[in-house]
Amino acid sequence: MRKIGMRNLKTSLSVFLCIIILRILNFKYPFYACIAAVICMQSSVFNSFTIGKNRMIGTFIGAVIGFLFALIQPRNVFLCGIGIIVVIYICTSLGRKKSVTIACIVFLAIMTNLIDKTPFIYSIHRLFETFVGIIIAVLVNYFVFPPKYLDNLNTLRKEIIDNIFKLTKEKIYNNSNIDLLTLNKKISNYESLVNSFYEEITYKQNKLCEIDDFKVFLTLSKKAFNHLSIIKALDINCNLTKSNLTNIASIYNIELKQSSYTTTDSTIVYNYHINELVKILDTLKSDILKINISQ
Repeated sequence: MRKIGMRNLKTSLSVFLCIIILRILNFKYPFYACIAAVICMQSSVFNSFTIGKNRMIGTFIGAVIGFLFALIQPRNVFLCGIGIIVVIYICTSLGRKKSVTIACIVFLAIMTNLIDKTPFIYSIHRLFETFVGIIIAVLVNYFVFPPKYLDNLNTLRKEIIDNIFKLTKEKIYNNSNIDLLTLNKKISNYESLVNSFYEEITYKQNKLCEIDDFKVFLTLSKKAFNHLSIIKALDINCNLTKSNLTNIASIYNIELKQSSYTTTDSTIVYNYHINELVKILDTLKSDILKINISQ
């Protein structure tokens, strides 16, 4: 059975806090605050803040236009249609395309739901509720079990290194038909995690050197994957040069014997990529030591 994720729990906590806080403040309908909290709860604090900012801008535009149109005549069908055009035009003109949806929703909420409040009070309520939802989501994401980027990156980094070493050994020693799908997925996940970490710490100059290190490793991993892909595509028996035999034996600390070496176009290409892969493996050995020391 799949376990409940931390983002799931933090979203639930954010919604719970929205309802409690707005009830204390005597707001009867915490719907918009809860929706804002759900949407703004992202995998990183930076993403939560970015989405929250877009949502707040959209809410403000929708509330202002809704207020102005409601002053003319709320629930008017033609004004609703014209208002949507105006809202979308303003958002796109300001370069806020990501705020269009929420701006339209808030505008329609004011135009179609306005019954027992004045347009001004109703608009202010929508703004305040959205603001509460955004703030709660960002704070919960920041303080309650924030993403452990460094731990996750180091764990995934070690898995990628182990995978590269394992696949290389399987291909060279056993000439196996290696499966690169898992390695490709891990490298993609690592790249996404590095990007999220970079967004999160761009304001912390002391962390930039770590980002550089992660990006160097990412480049090496992609190169290793490319070399393995080409070696797999060649689909020939292991036929290594003497230098490659020596280097491979040194890296894996296992004796590898070969009766003869035949020079063909395929073996030349094969050995070139093996040689490049060996250089990467040699670099990655020091990475394993670094990770073990940091843990």
